[in-house]
Amino acid sequence: MDMHSNHFFAIKFPTQINSKIDEKAMELKKEHSFNKWLHPDDYHITLAFLGKIEENKLSRALESIKHICSEQTPFGIELSGIGTFGRESSPRILWAGVVLEPELAALQAKIYKACSGAGFELDKKPFKPHITIARKFIGTEFNKSSLGSFHSHFEADGVVLYKTNMGQSPSYETVEEFPFGS
Repeated sequence: MDMHSNHFFAIKFPTQINSKIDEKAMELKKEHSFNKWLHPDDYHITLAFLGKIEENKLSRALESIKHICSEQTPFGIELSGIGTFGRESSPRILWAGVVLEPELAALQAKIYKACSGAGFELDKKPFKPHITIARKFIGTEFNKSSLGSFHSHFEADGVVLYKTNMGQSPSYETVEEFPFGS
């Protein structure tokens, strides 16, 4: 396993959801300049960002994640809204919103606890599920009122361990998948 890449656990989307998000991204791209627009295959909801990994910590986390996912049943995820993180006039992240339903919050808490228990130092900020669409605004003045709306829904059926391949597109490579209920 490549221990020099960043790794993270996430919910991966079905192809049709990636396509819907990408349609919205193409619409937004016409009016907003960002340094990097994500490849549609890179859309996901991060549950726990591990950063650079150590094999012994990862193997402990993987055992826990397998168990968590084997007991999890598929659940619906509602995507709603478009927004930004960072300064309103020059945002660093453009995102599609994710409704924080109880099932998603509970799964993220279990994944976070498993990774933390395995020795990973995780972000302490509250979980704000979102889908990054673009990074680093490079236009002159950002117009938030032109974002419009976005809504979709899908059934989450598993968790994925991704690794980041810097400079490639798509950037995220599936290392292992953990289907719910298996």
